[in-house]
Amino acid sequence: MPRPPKERRICMQPRSRRFHSETGVENESILLNLDELETIRLLDLVGLSQEAAGDQMQVGRATVQRIYEEARRKIADALIYGKSIEIENERRSRPRDEDLIDLDETTEDVVKSITKLCVPLSGDDIHPRFGLASHLKIFEIRDRTIVSSTVIEAPLHQHGELPGIVARLGVDAVIVHTLGQIGIDRFNQFNVSIYSGLKGNADEAVQEVLSGKVRPNARASGHCLHTSKRKRD
Repeated sequence: MPRPPKERRICMQPRSRRFHSETGVENESILLNLDELETIRLLDLVGLSQEAAGDQMQVGRATVQRIYEEARRKIADALIYGKSIEIENERRSRPRDEDLIDLDETTEDVVKSITKLCVPLSGDDIHPRFGLASHLKIFEIRDRTIVSSTVIEAPLHQHGELPGIVARLGVDAVIVHTLGQIGIDRFNQFNVSIYSGLKGNADEAVQEVLSGKVRPNARASGHCLHTSKRKRD
């Protein structure tokens, strides 16, 4: 018996389904499926790494890379040869609107709401795995400015408990490199904004967030649209 198709997690519905070329051959177009559009959004717009995008879509990094390369090839074909671009019209169950990432919420509005931000540490850098970090750096924020920062030992915890512990410290935003689905769901439960896919110096990453260069990118969880795996996987 063949294995059931693996689903991919899609957290955006496109506002437009067709982009028309005025100079292209009539009726000639390329079709982007929702998986391909999601990789373009996560990698090119949000700025996630392929590994972090894979965590978000619940697939492996190699799968993300293949989908992304195919999406870029299609877009290049349309731009070079003047073809229209159509977005797949997903006919399976849709997520509720309130569970999708809000693309209309401005980055400035999101940043202004941050009062306490947490970063898992590996030395002075962001730890690659939030739940495995031995120390956390807590930043007190006021009017998009760091007021103070404190490094604490990560409390002892069972798997999946750390987001709740951090939230009870008053944290309303976290910066992570990668975060599993349980962590995403737990932070969503406590209304903690997640800035994922960041790496390098922790202080510099906080400044990037406060300057509005990045925005929360792992908010939607269980009700995101899921699409079946393609035959090539």
